[in-house]
Amino acid sequence: MYVKKYYKLIYFFIILTLTNCATTKIISQTDPSFIDKKCNKILIFINTKDYELQSKLEEKYSNILNSRYNVKAIASSELFLMTRNYTTEDIDKILKENKIDSILTLGMYDASIKETYIPERTTRKGTINENPWGGYTYTEKTTKYGGYYISAPIGKFEAKLIDVSTGRTAWVGIIQSEGTEFHDFEDLFEVSLDKTLNKLEEEGFITKKVIHSKY
Repeated sequence: MYVKKYYKLIYFFIILTLTNCATTKIISQTDPSFIDKKCNKILIFINTKDYELQSKLEEKYSNILNSRYNVKAIASSELFLMTRNYTTEDIDKILKENKIDSILTLGMYDASIKETYIPERTTRKGTINENPWGGYTYTEKTTKYGGYYISAPIGKFEAKLIDVSTGRTAWVGIIQSEGTEFHDFEDLFEVSLDKTLNKLEEEGFITKKVIHSKY
């Protein structure tokens, strides 16, 4: 009995994990001139009109870079204020003062919603119980599923790594992410950023910290 319950629990978590995973693909290219580039300090800029989302994601992923990788990172929302208009000279000065050598940008250039109809399905389960006074009683339970639409977000993103000293794009990635009914567009931003960091690590722009055990 306990073994069956154990396997049912494992099955439940596998299904839950699969249904909560967004499908994300990335196509990227590194400029040959920057094959040997190593990032020392990165400015993260999330290109969206939703300032609350921008600040949240920039802070989260600058913390991820600072804690997991051999690189320093800072959110653009920490350096550039919404209340001000900055000239090119202003921006260059701020970048130089903060010793930033690379800018990582991510923006969503296309968004859509995919709707899928879940067909209605009916199941019936009957139970026969013996009565204390004799005879039997039959009861039936009917359960209906489906008969509705589910909505899932789809987003297309462009990520860039810009070399500050030259102003040129060192790396670019095109990302398509499709979520499930459990996702929203913020989730797609996050999985796209995860893919971007993985690609930057693969290309050698950033490296992960080596954590040594005390034991």
